[in-house]
Amino acid sequence: HSEFVEAIGPLHSSLLHGCDGMRVGKQQFMRRCAALAKPRFDKPAMDLEAVWGPLQSHGSVAEADVLWLEDLCRRDKKAGSSEQDLETVRKEHRQSLVRAGWARAAEDLRRLLQHRHGSILAGWRKGLDPDGNGELTEDELTEALERLRFKGKAADVWDALVADDVNVLKLKDLEPGATKALDAFKAQCIQRYGSLEQAFKKLDAKLKPLVSRQEFFGLCREIRFGQNQHLLFDFLDEKQVGSILLTNIDEQATHQA
Repeated sequence: HSEFVEAIGPLHSSLLHGCDGMRVGKQQFMRRCAALAKPRFDKPAMDLEAVWGPLQSHGSVAEADVLWLEDLCRRDKKAGSSEQDLETVRKEHRQSLVRAGWARAAEDLRRLLQHRHGSILAGWRKGLDPDGNGELTEDELTEALERLRFKGKAADVWDALVADDVNVLKLKDLEPGATKALDAFKAQCIQRYGSLEQAFKKLDAKLKPLVSRQEFFGLCREIRFGQNQHLLFDFLDEKQVGSILLTNIDEQATHQA
């Protein structure tokens, strides 16, 4: 396999280039690697069947398989690998394929929500959690995905997004960028004003603690907020009414302000 990696070159560009879904079947694999099956200078012909067997999964070679092979060869160069070591690596590879399947299911759901509702946030509130509970059990997620006619497996989405010690799915799990933006917003407020309380006191809003979209964007400009302010506002606007409560950002700071 090390000789194969060296001979075929950068596997992503040479083996999978131009393939549908970055995946090749056995015939295409053999055709693209045909030159390696012939003797080359001081090297004998390569047994492509021996390469194909451990590398393929479900009758094809995908990007995850290529990444596994490259990683295996790097490990092998650092230290000699026993058969037990190789079995451990193969087990890790199988597990990585499962995790990759989970991740693809989650991304497919995100794309479906964006296509159907314009954004992941809107898709959560209209398609997944129309009752506004803020969280879904696995059964509720399964029912929601059936309503959406999602083609993937609900169990894969659940495994991708929900930790083992947690029994509900929340919006922040599906759209982690929103919570990262909120953390960054708080940090910028503290950097600019010294505390969230002072930032809220300085905020010019007619109906404070109710804040309109434009008033919120004004504060974002004031603190030089570099994240996606539209994503953050939509995340905080739980009722989708075009305004937010400062308590949605930080309840304690709002009361102290």
